[in-house]
Amino acid sequence: MKITVELYGIARYLTKTKEIELSLKDDACLYDLATVLVKRYPQLLGHVIAHQTYMTEKTFKFNINGTHMTQDLNLKLHEMDHVLLFPIDGGG
Repeated sequence: MKITVELYGIARYLTKTKEIELSLKDDACLYDLATVLVKRYPQLLGHVIAHQTYMTEKTFKFNINGTHMTQDLNLKLHEMDHVLLFPIDGGG
C-alpha cells in the first residue's frame, strides 16, 4: 500500500525532505512505517525516532490524516493514509 509521510521540524531538517511516499505491506502499522523511515533516513534515530523501540521521541508525534495524534506503533495504516511526523512543542 502507498502511504504519504510529511515531515516537520528537525525531521525535515535532518532528512532534507518535506514529503515522501512509501510503499508498505498491506497489513502495515506505524511500527512498520517507523522502521522504513529509519532504514531510509538513519539520521532520524535518537532525534525523532527512539533507538530499539522505534517509538517517536517524547517531543514528536504521528498524526494520521489530520484527525488524530498518536504514538501507538500498533495502529494499522490504510492505503493512501497521510501521516504527519511533527514536533509537539512548536508554537503557532
